[in-house]
Amino acid sequence: MKGKYEIVVSDKRLQYKFTLERNFTILRGDSATGKTTLISMIYAYQRNQAGSGVTIQSDKKCVVLDAVNWQINLKQIKDSFVFIDEGDSFVKSDEFANAIRGTDNYYVIATRASLFALPYSVKEPILMQYVKEDNLKDAVADIRRIEEKIRNLAAHQIVSVTNESIQKILNEKITIEKIFKYIQTLTIASSVKTDKECWESYDRMNEYIIDKLSR
Repeated sequence: MKGKYEIVVSDKRLQYKFTLERNFTILRGDSATGKTTLISMIYAYQRNQAGSGVTIQSDKKCVVLDAVNWQINLKQIKDSFVFIDEGDSFVKSDEFANAIRGTDNYYVIATRASLFALPYSVKEPILMQYVKEDNLKDAVADIRRIEEKIRNLAAHQIVSVTNESIQKILNEKITIEKIFKYIQTLTIASSVKTDKECWESYDRMNEYIIDKLSR
């Protein structure tokens, strides 16, 4: 499925009107902002159609995927808008991430958390839809995988980071220089303007980041 689609979901009290134009959309907001209500309305229509009191205007079928037999049900969903509530823990599993690869649906995941609270296996297809160049896709995939494995160790323990320690944690042959190059490549690709001093001085880079955050 490709393209932009407008969807209207309404009943006697509420109306939700929104546009989907990507394979993956994160429907984010605090508690009581209507995410669960929207999904409940779609689910009611899915079960009882007109008898639910809900109307859906959409060029494609809208379905809710819940935890009950989700693997079997997902295999039967084709060319549809699939809505998933954050309460369904399967959305955070590698099994789900693998199951949605290559499908022709659009997915809408409702969550109060940020995208980066999801495991990388689920984030990857969402992130990749914004990355066009193949070399950047490789850099994004590698840096997120590496970050996910070493983040807590680096953030919460005072350790001496060496090529040997990194390779032991990741169980692969990779150097600190290569990781640094990934970060530099993605920073430049993101149009973040830095000077040579930033990349040669830890203190200078920290000053630069603090300055940007304070604006």
